[in-house]
Formats: sequence, structure tokens, C-alpha cells
Amino acid sequence: MISIKNLECVLGGERILNIASFEINAPGLYVILGPSGCGKTTLLNIITGLNSEYTGSVELFNRTYRHASKKETTTFRSRYLSAFFQHSVFIEELTMRQNISLVALNHTKSLENLVNSKVEKLAKRLNIEKVLNQKVKTLSGGEKTRGAIARTLLKEVPLYIFDEPTAALDRENAVIVMDLIREYSKTNIIILVTHDESLANEYADTIFTMEYGEFKSVNTIRNNELRVAKALPEIPYAKNSDYIARGLLKAKKARHFFTGGAVNLGLVGLGLSFMLVNAINYKLVNTFKGEFTNETVYVQKKFAPEINVLKSVSHEEIALNISAEKELGSFYLNNFNDFFPHQNELSFNHLGIRHVLPSFHIGLLNESLYINEIHEQLYPYVTNLAIDEIGLVLPFDDFKLIQNVLRIPMRQTPSELGVYLENNNFYVTLEVTNNNWDYFDEQIFRLRTVTLGREAQIIMGEPSFIPFIFEEKMMFPSSLNLTKIEEYPWTLKKINYMLLNNAFDYLWQSLNYSNYVFCTANNDYFQYIYNKTYLQNRLLIFESPPHFNSMFKSYSSESEAEFYTFSNGLTFIPEMMMLGFAHNFFITQDITLLEAAMWADINDHSAPSSYLELPEGILNFAIQYNGFSSFNYRNANTPLRIDELIISSGLANKLGLSKDAHNTELHIGALVAIAEASEGYLKEYETIKVSIKRVIDNDEVVIYHHPLWAYLLYKDVFNVFPFALEITGAIYQSVTNEDLKNLQKHFSVSYPYKDFSVLVADTLNELERYTFLASVGAFLLAALITFMTIYLLVAETSDQFSGLFLVGYNEEAIHGVISRYILRFLGVIILLAIVQLFILSFVVEVVLMKYLETSFRYVFNPKPYLLVLAFATGLLIFLLTYFKFQHEKLDFLAFSKRDL
Repeated sequence: MISIKNLECVLGGERILNIASFEINAPGLYVILGPSGCGKTTLLNIITGLNSEYTGSVELFNRTYRHASKKETTTFRSRYLSAFFQHSVFIEELTMRQNISLVALNHTKSLENLVNSKVEKLAKRLNIEKVLNQKVKTLSGGEKTRGAIARTLLKEVPLYIFDEPTAALDRENAVIVMDLIREYSKTNIIILVTHDESLANEYADTIFTMEYGEFKSVNTIRNNELRVAKALPEIPYAKNSDYIARGLLKAKKARHFFTGGAVNLGLVGLGLSFMLVNAINYKLVNTFKGEFTNETVYVQKKFAPEINVLKSVSHEEIALNISAEKELGSFYLNNFNDFFPHQNELSFNHLGIRHVLPSFHIGLLNESLYINEIHEQLYPYVTNLAIDEIGLVLPFDDFKLIQNVLRIPMRQTPSELGVYLENNNFYVTLEVTNNNWDYFDEQIFRLRTVTLGREAQIIMGEPSFIPFIFEEKMMFPSSLNLTKIEEYPWTLKKINYMLLNNAFDYLWQSLNYSNYVFCTANNDYFQYIYNKTYLQNRLLIFESPPHFNSMFKSYSSESEAEFYTFSNGLTFIPEMMMLGFAHNFFITQDITLLEAAMWADINDHSAPSSYLELPEGILNFAIQYNGFSSFNYRNANTPLRIDELIISSGLANKLGLSKDAHNTELHIGALVAIAEASEGYLKEYETIKVSIKRVIDNDEVVIYHHPLWAYLLYKDVFNVFPFALEITGAIYQSVTNEDLKNLQKHFSVSYPYKDFSVLVADTLNELERYTFLASVGAFLLAALITFMTIYLLVAETSDQFSGLFLVGYNEEAIHGVISRYILRFLGVIILLAIVQLFILSFVVEVVLMKYLETSFRYVFNPKPYLLVLAFATGLLIFLLTYFKFQHEKLDFLAFSKRDL
């Protein structure tokens, strides 16, 4: 197995070894005993192939590698022997577990688990299991020694070499180590060098006593007739390179963080500079050059109104200037229940006993329904009511009270009560009292008809009856000025409205009246009308403050009055109506998706408008499709209602609809109100169901409608306060010279492209120059920082990884470790830089959106990413090539000898 003949080693002119014969042919513990300096370690270096400066014959397992190549010697060492030297060579930044496991393959998870199991068994035998996960540089000399012994024994080879394994150990640990080595000697050849004679006599199978480089005696204590274990197959240690690289990257987190951050900063700076110039170029070109032509006219208000006074409009003015045919009504903003704190009741007398209807009060009279708009079954059926007659919508408790008092048989419907009212005069009395004003009044009405309902309501014959009762019969003064503080606290704040069967049909006509502001009623005005149909039948009319919505004057004067209109926080354009909305605007065919999206946003109190990851089938126009649209008008064959839309095939596809989606219903939900509270932002949504009237073949995501559709939608369907939706500007594709003169009398008129074209060209040229200089600077900074960082890594790893040579790693495997180390380090930096650039591309888009007053439209530009990848890849190839060239000159054997 081992045969040494006529071995002579002379170093520095002094003969260190002179061995005539040394042979081992069976497993066992062979101890070389002798004093320090007698040549024991030199003999081990020759056996392990670390020293070739000798004469004579040295054969191990019928092989000699004195004149073999480094690769052949290293391969032999990795297959046949495992050595422990006095000065343990570790990678100090790795843990003891990682260092021990380096002698085995652990490049897969299963292998790593298997190796860890073996490592833990050895560590437990050597009493170092508690320090396995500590870095080697933190351990004591004795712990390092036992770790090195464990690493030596982990490798299952026929030959083990130990040079003074117990020199740094106390007696207890020395015995533990020798017991373990003795177990391995039963099937393996173990050559152990020591100067401890007692241990040698206790554990050795054969003792070679050495003095002055020669064996003076050989004492065979016992013979072992077992066969020596077989050699290992060739171990491809290069597969462990990634495992070691990962360990080192985790070990020096602080340095990797700061140096990697510097490299990352350079790469991101390089990519960001090119990203900025391309993004700005794209934005400027597409915003100014792409959207505006030489004939495009931008019209703005000259004056910004201060809305200090809100006023309603008199019936006479409505009839004269708006419509004399529509039925007009009135209601009062006052809280009548506060007006009459001492008595406010509706009652009836029967057989001398007064009975109060608990659900009714004077506020319901103010918000009366009218007989001609009632669609429910009336008992008895009547078609008109006089001014002193009313009908009641009775909640069940009030209905049951009247039936009990009148002794009418119980029925599910008030049919029996209707018969009674038809054949008898039944009166109810409204009584109100305010003792502070010394005011008492009662109004007596004949109850003509009733119906059942969840909420109490009063039915009157005509809208004109309400102001007559309050102002003529009850003698209350009224004022159309809704914000003025009146002289008398009982002055009623009066709002007049038109009563229409479908107010939505009239809203398009209302745009022609620039002196007035129209809006449909809602529960901000009417607190006791819960049916939206009744509310939307009431079109409230206010005086328009000076210069408020003065853009309508230009609108009403144009024969083809299609123009873009810009409002406070809203942008209304004919193709993509929701572009520019600051708040969420969801559209979908599936009502459950809409409800889920609104619920998710409402329950997120952290932001006024949450960004939501939406599933397929629902879109948020406020986020995904924010941007200027092209100026292409598409006129519908017939006028569209507010609840009708024409959409593009691109939008139909996004919503999961076919091109033949005629009359398909869509659901829209819009965020209309946000309030700050202690728990965060409170949000309110409104919804509408719309019908698709036509699908136009266009891949863009587009809604086609009247240019003021969104204005009416928010004002009259979503009930946004009308004076918060002022139209402040408009864009025309072109105007005639005559129209231009008329516009200039009342508005500020400009030509966007003419005004900005020169500025755009100058800005682009200037930006290109500055960004080019910034790019060059970023490139040089990144190159310098990267080279310095990698050079430092190479300098450290060249020395540190030389210890791997001792455990059987060849030069190629060591190069692979360092290369993988660099690849992982730079790979993480490059990946982070790409991700950061991707995130920054959205930040750049948002910043430019605000700066250039465009809407959000993300366009992926691969140039910055390709630039960073090209630079990083080129630099990586250069550094790896440079490193390999430098390390071809290194002698790892020299490093190992130095460590020994």
C-alpha cells in the first residue's frame, strides 16, 4: 500500500530525512514517535505530495506522483488520502459546519442534508456540536483542532494522515480524539505523528521511533488482517463552488452591502440617466407634438369665480328663460323638526279621542311626493288631490293603528281602509308649535288615499301646493338666497326645481343655459325621499355665479359644439372620458367584481385612493388608462342617453366581451367623496348601470360619448356637488377667424403647439446634452467602483481559498469558487439594479406626469436595461478573465506550504 525506499531529503544543506525502508500493507494505526524537529512533519508532507524535494522512491497504492502534474497529484490526494496538519487551514468567514462539509459533495439539497447528518455525528463524538454554526474565526484553538479532525475523518478514504492531532488538546479531549481515530484504523491506514509516548503506546498498532530523520526502531504491537477500504471515485469539487460562494456572501453582509450598494448606485445611475432622457423625450414628443397641431386652440377662463353666494331661481325666471311648460316645485333647506321642538305631530280624531301617527311630521310635508308620479297601488285609486287633501304612504305600525281605531278587519293590503276613505270623510291634522316664537299652527287635510311603504311619506296633488301652504297659510317668509343670514330665524331657504318624468333626458338641454346650474336631487337635499326615481325626477336649478362655467357660452355659440373640457380635478374628453380622474373609476360587466373592488378600496383607510391589483374583467380608468387621447371625434348616429355608451373593441376585449356586445349592460362605480377621520380615510362610492349601444373596431381602450358626458355623470348621477365641477377650459381642434374673435372677447385663447414647439426643441437638445454628460459620469463611476470592489475580492480570495488545495480541490475548482463568488455577488447587484430601474421607470412616469401635466401611460423602454446589462456583462467578463489570468501565476502549493 505504502512503500518508501532509500528516501533522502536535504533542505538548506541539511539532511532532514534518511529512510532506507518504510512499508505499510494493512489497515491500522501507525504512529511515528519522535521529538520535535526530527523530520516527522517533513515525511508527512512527502507522503501527501506537498514536498517533492527528495530522492528515492515513494509509492502510495502502487502510484508515485513525484513527477506527476498538479492536477494528477490533486486528484490522487482527493481520492486516496485525507490529512490533518498542525496548523489547521480554514475559511475563517465560514461556519465550522460549512468548513467541515467542504471535503464532501453538497451541491444539492439532498446531498447537503446527508453531509450535515454525518457532520453532526462526528461533531457530537468530538464535543463540538454546539459550535457548528459559529464562524471559525470566533472559535478557540482546541475547537478548531477538533473541527479539523472531523473534516479529515468525514472524507472516507483508505489513508488518513495526522500530524500531532492532540498537541493542542487537553487530556480528556485527546483521549476522545484517539478513541475515534482508533475506530477508523480498523479498516483504514492511519499514519499519526506525535511526540506523546503514552498515547502512542496505548493506541498504536505499530510504532516507528524516529530520531534525526531516521527510524531507530519499529515496534509492532498488533496486526490487523482486514482489508484496506477502497479509494473514492474522483470527486468533482467544482460542484461545491456555489455552496461556498453562498456561504461567503452571507458571511460578510456588511461589506457586501456597502460595496454592492456602491456598484448598484453606479449601475442604476447609468441606466437612470438614459431612462430619463428617453422618457422625457417620449413625453414631450407625444404630449406636445403628437396631440397638438398648428390649428389646435386652447381656451381658458379669464376670471376664477369665488362662489360666496348660492341662490335658487324664481318660478317666474324659470318660466321666462328656461321653460314655461315644465311643472315647477319648491322645497326648503330648513330642518323643520328643529323649527318646532315643542310640537310636531300628524294626528286624527275618532269618537272624540286624538290619535297621533308616530311616523309623520312636518318635514315630510316639505318633501312631499305628487299624485301623478306615484306608481304604487293606491287605496282608493285617485288621480288628483285638492290643496286640502293628501295621501299617505303608511309604515305598518301607522297602518295597524288606523285599522285598530276604525275597527277595520286586518288585511295584508289597505283595501278595506281604502273603501272606508272612499265612503267617509277622514281628516288628519298637522300641528306644530314653537313656544320661543309664540307660534302655533295647525293644518287640516282630508285623507283621500293610502298605500303601504317602509318609510312614511306624504302625497300632495300638485308641486305648487307646498309653497302655498308654507308661505301663505303658515305665513313663513322665504328667501332664494341660500347662504345669506336672514333677519328672522324662521325665514325659509327655498330651492325651486322642475318636476320631470325623466330629468336625465333634459340634462343635455340644460347645458345650453350658461346662466344657470342644474343638478338632480339627492339625499343631501331631500332627507326623506329614498326612492332614486323620485329624486331624479326633480331637477334643481341655481343661479350661476359670475364667470362660473362661462365656457358654456362658447359651447352654446358653436354650431358643432364638440370640444374637450377641463374641470377641477376632472378631464372630460369625447373618447376616453375618465382620463385624468384623480379617483377610482371602475367599469365591469360583473357586478360582483365591482362590489369587491369598491369594498377593497373602502376598507383601505391608509390612502385617499388605493392602488388595487384588479382581476380580468374589470378596469380602473383612473389608473391604467390615464393620458391624453388623440383628437378624433366619433359621432353617434343617434344621441346617447347618460346611461348609454359606445365603446371600442379594445375595451370590450379587456372586459371579456365580444365585438357583438350590443345592449350588454355594464356597471360603473366611482369614488365620489373622501373624508379624513381618526381611523384614516373614509370613502364613498356611487354606481350606475349603463348599456352598450355600439362597439367600434379600435384596439385602444376607449369610451365614446358626448364631451360633457362625464360632467353630467358626476354631477347628476353620482351627485357630486355641482359647484365643485366648474368647467375651466376647453380645447378645440380648430376655429374660424370669426369664431376666434368672438372667443377672444371673453376668454384667454392660445395655440399650444405654436407656444411650446420652440421650447420643446430647445428643452430636448439641452436635456440630451446634460443627460449625455450624466451618463458618462455614471459609467465611469460604476466602472471604477466595480473594478475596485472585485479587485479587493480577488485579492482576498486568492490567499484565503488556497487552503482548499489541501483537502483535494484542484486549481480549476478553486477558480470556480472565486468565479462563482463574483458571479453571485455581481449577479445580485445587477438583478437589483434592473428591478430598481423598473420601479424607477414608474416613478419617472409619475413625476413627468405631474411636471408635464400629462396623464399616466407606462411604456416599456428596453434601452436602459440593455445598457446596464451590456455594461455589467462586459465588466464581469473582463474581471473574470483578468482574475483567471492572474491566478494562473499563483502557486497554491506554495500557499499551502506557508500555512503549514
